[in-house]
Amino acid sequence: MAYDSPVAPVLPSSGPIATDATTAAGAVSSNAVIGEEGEMTSSSKISSLGQLKKKAPRLYNKMLEGIGMQICNEMKDHQRRLKNLWKEAR
Repeated sequence: MAYDSPVAPVLPSSGPIATDATTAAGAVSSNAVIGEEGEMTSSSKISSLGQLKKKAPRLYNKMLEGIGMQICNEMKDHQRRLKNLWKEAR
């Protein structure tokens, strides 16, 4: 039985590459661009998750929520696949 991987293929990129979410901050510049009102803008750059949590707590929370949902969806897909494998094995 062939297994279709839910992971998308890796495409070449022109920028720095981070291997996972915990090291992704190392791939970004540490020069923060702050708007006139002291807010983060679309061109703001962060250097760590701690800095993101401090400067943009709503974005940080939404990011964590998205990561959690991704983990739950992957676990659900793996459970479904395992259930199907057990059905086929009977």
